[in-house]
Amino acid sequence: MGNCLASIVAEIVMSELQEQALSGLSFRVPLFKRYVDDIFTILPHDKINDTVGVFNNFHPRLQFTVEIESNGSLAFLDVEVIRDGVSLITRWYNKPTFSGRVLNFYSHHPFSHKVNIINNMKSRALQLSHESFHSNVGTKKDQQYSNGK
Repeated sequence: MGNCLASIVAEIVMSELQEQALSGLSFRVPLFKRYVDDIFTILPHDKINDTVGVFNNFHPRLQFTVEIESNGSLAFLDVEVIRDGVSLITRWYNKPTFSGRVLNFYSHHPFSHKVNIINNMKSRALQLSHESFHSNVGTKKDQQYSNGK
């Protein structure tokens, strides 16, 4: 199951990395968000390689990769971050490998667990999605963002 200190050590290392790497850059990073070892940031295109180099020079066993937005959007954790003019909006996101299977209704779990799974998924979708996606599910506007326009 792993060492119980692993998450604490990871947080300490990543906090130190964040502090050192950001202070080592020759420019100001306008947006930097991190969850454990997943980082979302906004950078000028000509500074991407410099930034990855600074992060990768922190320790030889820590090497980062880059994913650049495609069609104005980028998946980060459970959200799709969409560039909408000068704003960023989010929508609940599932990876392409998501099977859609959660819990078989005919399993022997208590009915309350089954209901709570649905309620939690609904709450999660609403909390992670910009309000423009709340009432437009399956409409042309929702499909427009799905196609990256």
